[in-house]
Amino acid sequence: MTPPLVTILCATRNALEAVQLTFRTLRATLDVPCRVLVADNLSTDGTLECLRGRSDVSVVSFPERRAKLRRRGQVLAPDAHDLRHGPTLDWLASQVATPWFLTIDSDLDFLARGWLGALLDFARAGGLDVVADVDPGEGPIQPRFLPWLLLARSATFRLLRGTFAEGATFEDPGEERRWDAMPVPVHAEVLALRTGRIYDVGAVLHARVAASGRAWAPLPLPVRDAVRHIGSMSWAGEEPEASVAALHRSHVAYVRDRLCHLPAESSSTPVDG
Repeated sequence: MTPPLVTILCATRNALEAVQLTFRTLRATLDVPCRVLVADNLSTDGTLECLRGRSDVSVVSFPERRAKLRRRGQVLAPDAHDLRHGPTLDWLASQVATPWFLTIDSDLDFLARGWLGALLDFARAGGLDVVADVDPGEGPIQPRFLPWLLLARSATFRLLRGTFAEGATFEDPGEERRWDAMPVPVHAEVLALRTGRIYDVGAVLHARVAASGRAWAPLPLPVRDAVRHIGSMSWAGEEPEASVAALHRSHVAYVRDRLCHLPAESSSTPVDG
C-alpha cells in the first residue's frame, strides 16, 4: 500500500447531515493516498456514530482525546476553550505523521475528483509551505488563514510552533477586561478596541508564516471551484443567531437535497496509514 502523503484533519460537533455529505463526497473525489482523522466535540445528534460507521475515517471522541492527554500528564476539560475549533485542530495536528496535512470544515461539498492532487502539485511546484485563502482582518482583528481548506507542510508547522488557537493581546487593561466580559464577541464592540490584537482561528499561524518569510499562496481557482464551502454547519446543531437563521435554513436545505441525489455509496475502504 502506498504510504499516505496527507492527513486530512476535521473538527466537528452536532453536524450530522453536513458530515454525511462532507465525507461521502470526500471519499468519492480523493485521488491521493490519505489518512482522514476527525475529532468529535461531544456530539449528541449521531455525528460520532455516523463517523464511526465509516471505515475510511478515523474518529476520536472527546473522552478518548482526554484519556490520551491524561496519560501524558495533560488535562482536557469539556469547557468553552477545549471545545473550540482552534484547540481541537491543534490536537489533531499533533497526531500528524505525513509530509502534509489538510484542515477541512465538516460542511464541505467536494464536487470533482482530482482536487487534492492538483492542490499538492500546486504547493510543491511553487515551493509553498501553506496554501489557504486569507481573511484580511479589520481593525484589531488580525489577518488569518481560513481553515475550511488549508494545506500545510507538516515540518514547517512544527518548526514554526504553529497553532490554530485563538487569542488576544491588549496594551490597555481596561480593554482586556471588556474583551473578557464578552461571552460572544460583538463585531462593533470588537472594532472599537483600540489597543488590542485579536487572533481568530488561523491568525497566529498567518503571523508566524509571514514573520518567517515562508512561502504561501491562496487556493488555486481549479481547487476552489471543485470544493463548495456550505458554511455555518461545522457546529450545525448549535442554535444560529437570529440574523443568520434564514441563511442557515437554506444551507440545511441544500445539504438535504444533495444527500437525496447522491448515488448509492459502496462500502467504505479502510483508512490509509
